[in-house]
Amino acid sequence: MERRDMSIKIALVAHYLPPNGWGGVENYTVLVGKALAKRGHSVCLYARGTRTDVPEGFEETDHRFGDGIEVTESHRGGGELRTERRLRLLQSDRFAAFLERTRPDVVHFQHLLYHSIDFPAQAKRAGAAVVLTIHDFWFDCPTVLRVDHTGAICDRVAGSNCLPCLWGGRKSRVLPAATLATLMRTPGLRVLTDLHPYIDELENWPRNSERSLRSVDIAISPSRWVAENLAAKGISGPRLRVLDNGVAKPTDGTGDSPRSADGVLRFGLIATHPLKGGAVAVEAFRRLEGRPVRLLLFGKPPDGPLPSNVVVEGRYGREETDRVFRSFDVLIVPSLWYENAPLVIREAFARKRPVIASAIGGMKESVREGVDGLLFPVGDAGALAECVRRIADEPGLHTNLRAGIRPPIFEEEHVNELVEIYRQALRSRREE
Repeated sequence: MERRDMSIKIALVAHYLPPNGWGGVENYTVLVGKALAKRGHSVCLYARGTRTDVPEGFEETDHRFGDGIEVTESHRGGGELRTERRLRLLQSDRFAAFLERTRPDVVHFQHLLYHSIDFPAQAKRAGAAVVLTIHDFWFDCPTVLRVDHTGAICDRVAGSNCLPCLWGGRKSRVLPAATLATLMRTPGLRVLTDLHPYIDELENWPRNSERSLRSVDIAISPSRWVAENLAAKGISGPRLRVLDNGVAKPTDGTGDSPRSADGVLRFGLIATHPLKGGAVAVEAFRRLEGRPVRLLLFGKPPDGPLPSNVVVEGRYGREETDRVFRSFDVLIVPSLWYENAPLVIREAFARKRPVIASAIGGMKESVREGVDGLLFPVGDAGALAECVRRIADEPGLHTNLRAGIRPPIFEEEHVNELVEIYRQALRSRREE
């Protein structure tokens, strides 16, 4: 009979790890790895490295995250689709050696970007239970974001129509997708135009993705919205779990609202990429100049002059999260893409900060209109300005939204759920 406290040997696989990448997936991987190690499980991490002064395929092992966590990084060149083919023989060889050396019970994939899409099948052949968390849309979209080269949201099936997003830089804005598809299918022209590296990659994208997903014992979706997409690919029932991402508990409680004595309401924006909608938020506050509202922008501001009520605070480290959220009353998430289950929204709710967000994808699912935040049409600066005005001017609205916030899943509960999923995946493997 299985002991509930039995240690599991777990390999977590991500595209990058800090300090090579500071995105939500990278930070989540480290957070989960440390939490699992503290519970007595054996944890090793595998990711792509960024060093260019070592031979291709060189592996480096260290323990920089503490808690006895072994870190293996595979360093290699490239970075674009043309050099980062999904079926990578070298990466597959490196990963096979890693599996042979570490012999994990469970391999939990956080991302396959920059790796081989055959990694799940390799892990299964090595005898490990295979768990995969769908953090974004890479299985459906070569650019990960489901946003095309014009900046518009894209719901097309991956294929030759993706060429404008991936090839030729400014040329992609000149040549229509249909023209590029014709060039790609004409042997002489595709060589002359340097389109040949993309052919198999794009035409086989859906097929390769579905084949890879068939090797997964349990897939985890942080949102119901993404789970519906997985179900359409045949992953449902016991093979699919909806589990919200866990966040670390605030070290100083939820914190009071910092609304100043002069009545100025502070709104926070964490924008590290143009698709996070920084330009939309800045334009909204430009329309609100002279009113008692202020935008604190953490990250990189959009190009151009800023209105007087926007203050650029710059980037911050994870250890500063409590300080950053204490500095404003309301979080704004004006992303221009679907998102999945943004950690920043969970971090805001953990500190009793209402959220104004774009009404699409995982953001619409995360924020309850009029209960713990407000929603507005994606990219609509005027509608965002109206949401800001409402919270600033309507008596009691800010207080009521704070009261309506439900605490998110915190790290401890989330990791307990993960361990149960690992045990379920292990039982499924033994029953095969």
